[in-house]
Amino acid sequence: MITNIEAKNAKKLLEENKEITILDVRTEEEFNEGHIPNAVNMDVQDHLFKQKVNTLDKEKIYLVHCRSGMRSCAAIEMMDSQGFTNIYHLHQGFLEWEESGLPTE
Repeated sequence: MITNIEAKNAKKLLEENKEITILDVRTEEEFNEGHIPNAVNMDVQDHLFKQKVNTLDKEKIYLVHCRSGMRSCAAIEMMDSQGFTNIYHLHQGFLEWEESGLPTE
């Protein structure tokens, strides 16, 4: 199941469920400039992305995002085709997270 979610609702979801993995699919450089606390970085443009995603537990819950929502769509499509069952998509990306004044590190 893929669910689009806005930043403030995503923050609430993360507070309610500590088991969610935040998957940031931006480049390492973008990630290092600022990211959601506790996020895991896997660059969707990396040729090894598909292999790296295959190492993740398909039954867990993931909040997937990029900068504005475009690259994360590609990542989610790939994850969905590989059998991931619970994906939340921060569909306006890290930009909306920052614009909403939510915490970053």
